[in-house]
Amino acid sequence: NKVLLGYNKQGGTYQSQLVVPGGGIEPGESELDAVKREILEEVGIDISDAEISKNDVVGYGDSTNTNLETGEEYLVKMNFHDFIVTLKKNSDDVELRFDDDFDRAEWYTADQLVGVQNMGSASRAMLIKIGFINN
Repeated sequence: NKVLLGYNKQGGTYQSQLVVPGGGIEPGESELDAVKREILEEVGIDISDAEISKNDVVGYGDSTNTNLETGEEYLVKMNFHDFIVTLKKNSDDVELRFDDDFDRAEWYTADQLVGVQNMGSASRAMLIKIGFINN
């Protein structure tokens, strides 16, 4: 009954906003393989034995990113293919690791998210859509 939300590193997509872990699909990669790879890269969780279900509705969003080498800002437009991943472990027993875009994350109950203002709009919309939060 918790959701994992975190923050991307400086310059990343939706920086300073609380978001679900995610990322892009590599050429030739299935959506399911991309979910497994991105979760492992972003937060260090192997979800190969987890229950994974896809939401039917595709979300959309955009974010300003910064190229860390040049300092140049650019707009990223995205389509979101959301998945619900249910782990077989209690969240307290799941070790998190941040080797890629995320620099920190925590498990949240719905009550802990009441009144949170800095959640990414696409993440908020997805959590409302699946009935985890009300607004």
